[in-house]
Amino acid sequence: MALFRRSLFGGGSLFGRSRVFDRDYDRAPVATRAGYYGFLSAPSLPLFIVSIVMAAAVVLFRYGKVDVPVVTSANAFEILAIAYAILVAGVVLRRF
Repeated sequence: MALFRRSLFGGGSLFGRSRVFDRDYDRAPVATRAGYYGFLSAPSLPLFIVSIVMAAAVVLFRYGKVDVPVVTSANAFEILAIAYAILVAGVVLRRF
């Protein structure tokens, strides 16, 4: 089907249009070129590691039956929610 055919050289997009040949691409500001999710950024490595360690502690406590001193059955969901909030803050806020 010609609608989903890609260029032989890899320059075309999925629907046959390429950003290289788009007339308004070079004149558009950076915010509109980035699209709807242009305000998101990658979290810093320390925030990512803290979030992963917190989430892993909860998962190990809940499903691995490992005794983690900080995690109890009463606060497991709260720790997981805090880990997710830290990760979201790292993605939404720049340089955080």
